[in-house]
Amino acid sequence: MSPPASQFLRDLTGEFIDNGGLKLLCLLGSGAFGKVYQALDTTAPPDELVYYAVKCMPRYEPGSREENLQQDEITTHLMLSDHPRVITLYRYFTTDEFVFMVLDLSTGGDMFRALVPRELYRANPALIKTAFGELLDAVEFCHRNGVFHRDLKPENILCNSEGSDLRLADFGLAAQRVVSSQFGCGTRGYMSPESIYPTYVDDCYSAHHSDLWALSVIFTTMISGHHPWHSADMFDAGFVAF
Repeated sequence: MSPPASQFLRDLTGEFIDNGGLKLLCLLGSGAFGKVYQALDTTAPPDELVYYAVKCMPRYEPGSREENLQQDEITTHLMLSDHPRVITLYRYFTTDEFVFMVLDLSTGGDMFRALVPRELYRANPALIKTAFGELLDAVEFCHRNGVFHRDLKPENILCNSEGSDLRLADFGLAAQRVVSSQFGCGTRGYMSPESIYPTYVDDCYSAHHSDLWALSVIFTTMISGHHPWHSADMFDAGFVAF
């Protein structure tokens, strides 16, 4: 398995980008495809501090598979950005080294932090109902527009400090075909059994139903406070018990 692209990105903390219009203040997180920074809009009035999240990705050769995947992510995210349950992508721009995506900043962090260290959903059915309903709205909107996320997990769901006002993020693995032959896409613990190995089906699986499977795993985790298994296969004791 290749190391994540973010491993090779130098730290840009403190640097100015976008012709000086944005200052990268601190690193918020990193994933397989890039790093995310909190950025200050230096063009805003001094008495109106405006912050964004800026995703930084390596710039690839024009026409390469990697560049095409980046463009697919950007196009897909822009198409969905008008929905209140999808994190807004305002714009993107490139330099010789990087591709930058300027996004809404979620000051409350992601659902994973709300779930694990803070346990906001534990014994709180009212909050679970509200938050999961918001997530369903986001996924239903994506599916209605022919987009299947394929990496639904708490780390890709942003929220406020109370664990509500959920918004879906990171469309790097999203597909616009309901039938997929790309196995192993996503995060193992949230992948449906048939999407992990091609041995479960002939040569394809439903990306739509795999998103629904991931939603059910997230819902179970919200209720119980624990992830039910590491992988939905017969080598995993948790899944076998299920």
